[in-house]
Amino acid sequence: MDSKGHRMENALDTDTPGRWRHRLGALFRKPQPACAGHDFTLLDPALCHARHCHIIDPFGQFACHRDWLLPLMRSVSLHATLAESENTTAQPRIVLIDIDSFPDTEDAVDTLLAQRRFEPETPLIIGSTTFARHDFSSERRAIADASVRLPVSPAALRLAIGSAVNNNHRSPSRYIGKS
Repeated sequence: MDSKGHRMENALDTDTPGRWRHRLGALFRKPQPACAGHDFTLLDPALCHARHCHIIDPFGQFACHRDWLLPLMRSVSLHATLAESENTTAQPRIVLIDIDSFPDTEDAVDTLLAQRRFEPETPLIIGSTTFARHDFSSERRAIADASVRLPVSPAALRLAIGSAVNNNHRSPSRYIGKS
């Protein structure tokens, strides 16, 4: 009996055994996000499926993303230096550079400026633990198409890759010196 004198039935007495197990199971199940079961991506596969991804500094923080990048890209390779990656014939490509691996910021900027002049059509993503935040704009267009603060999550890196490809495609600097 409840406080008003009504007879209360036990749900376990009136329900079939399968139903009460279902009800108890619902109490202990972890809630699923709203997107569970739906296939969506933050990165359009058409932007990168034909590209070769070059990660500069094989011991840097970009290298830990290699496993999930492999299905998205044509190939993923690790290189000790930017010059080493330039010796490959794989085109088109996208380059991820951990600039913390450079001795100082001045060397990093000089190297990135030279890379931009040498291959303006290659999207460059730079990462550093000293950046205040991610920057997917074309603010640093002279040296990179996107920048991320390290360590970076896979979701943020996907956004950076998409932004870098789009920023590079729209960048006027890629048309300098071309007729």
